[in-house]
Amino acid sequence: MLKKNLYISIMLILLGMIVYLGFLMFTDLHQMQQFLLFDEKPKQPKNQLKIALLYDQTNYPDQKLAKGAAEIAQKKNIDLKTIRVKPTDQLSLLEQYQLASLSNYDGIIVDGENRKLAPLINKAYQNNIATITIHSDLPETARISYVGLNNFQAGYKLGKKMLLNINGRKPVFAIISKEHLETGQSSMSEYLQIFGFRVAISSNPESKIRVWRKLRSNLVENLQEINRLLLDHPDIIGIFTTQPVTTEVTASILDRRKNGKEMILIGSGNTTTIRNYITHDIIDASLYNDQQLVGRNAVLEIENYLKYKKVNIFSSIDIKILTKEVLENDLDHSQ
Repeated sequence: MLKKNLYISIMLILLGMIVYLGFLMFTDLHQMQQFLLFDEKPKQPKNQLKIALLYDQTNYPDQKLAKGAAEIAQKKNIDLKTIRVKPTDQLSLLEQYQLASLSNYDGIIVDGENRKLAPLINKAYQNNIATITIHSDLPETARISYVGLNNFQAGYKLGKKMLLNINGRKPVFAIISKEHLETGQSSMSEYLQIFGFRVAISSNPESKIRVWRKLRSNLVENLQEINRLLLDHPDIIGIFTTQPVTTEVTASILDRRKNGKEMILIGSGNTTTIRNYITHDIIDASLYNDQQLVGRNAVLEIENYLKYKKVNIFSSIDIKILTKEVLENDLDHSQ
């Protein structure tokens, strides 16, 4: 009997040890599983929006547009892909748009300078891909919104600024815009600005547009063409340029001429070079808009449409015109 009781006691002890070891093994395994789950990279939520931003970097060389879009996309947990297109790239803006429309994006924000985008935007809309245009509008397309300047009003204000500076001289002007390689024409935004400019200067019945030149993005050619324009038309007293590059080139030519400061130059852009020329009275005024705000508002508009089916058909950015007085006031406020 004693041996039997001893045997039972030993078996119970062994059984208890087995149960305890099993518990320890289960606990360690569970902790390991928890560790692996914690260490695993978080998956993207299924409802995360995927948006592409495409624009011509030659027109907007700084990073403010992309920065504004990226900052708000991060806050809103939006997967944003920025594609900056240059003339030296293998794929054009049109081809990049086509790829984006086939790449499972929910929406595309695109620089609307090229009117050949129109059928591509319509096709993307039919495939449930929303498009927002920036900088230049394509209202005849199925784009859901435009974010940028009211280009007609911008041109109108610049025209009025031109007339204020003629100082009794005969108002004979020149216009310089950009010729796009794929279309041979200027963009819709430029046409609207030029239309507004012409309406404004028409308030003076003597006003004339002596010449309108469309130039490509080639520095040497631009220098030659603008020099030729000034030589061929000595009666011109004012030049309106629609692109930052041509504004800088024209200013550099006028800066080297003896009577360069007598020419009225109304341009576009907010670069350090343009600001310096304004300070030194070579450029009288320059149009610019807040690129960071354009990027931010475009992302917000496309998010509102995709999530809530709400959108502003036209989201206007404030028109800002740089002058010497504006720059001096900015300097005083910063000190």
